[in-house]
Parts: sequence; structure tokens; C-alpha cells
Amino acid sequence: MMGFLQAELPVMMTTRHVYVMGDVALAIADWAIKGTAADGSDMDLQGTTADVLRRGPEGWKFAIDNPFGTA
Repeated sequence: MMGFLQAELPVMMTTRHVYVMGDVALAIADWAIKGTAADGSDMDLQGTTADVLRRGPEGWKFAIDNPFGTA
């Protein structure tokens, strides 16, 4: 997802499921990026992410970001 953020467009996300086991979680969410990017190109992307998060002293952080996790 980080590469997509360089377009400087908002990311719309809808959480489907979050599975938590201790300090590790698997999050499944639908995402969409639509609009005109900073370089003037049109973007219309969407997918379903499968992300692994780890809870630490500063809260939850992404350990693995897989924006096309269900493909």
C-alpha cells in the first residue's frame, strides 16, 4: 500500500474481519483509491488487503502489508 500512497490520494477502507490472537492480528479490508494523482495521472484502483499487525508498547503496527492479499 505504501507505493500507492505516493499518489497523495485518500484511501477508502472498509474492514471485513479482524482476527486477534494475543499480540498478533490478521486484518482483512477492502480498499479503493480514486482520483487524480499528484503527477496528473488518473487513478482508479481497488482491492482487498490481508495485513498482519503486531501489538507493542506503542500500540498496533503493521508487520506485513499485502494490498492484494486475497488474490
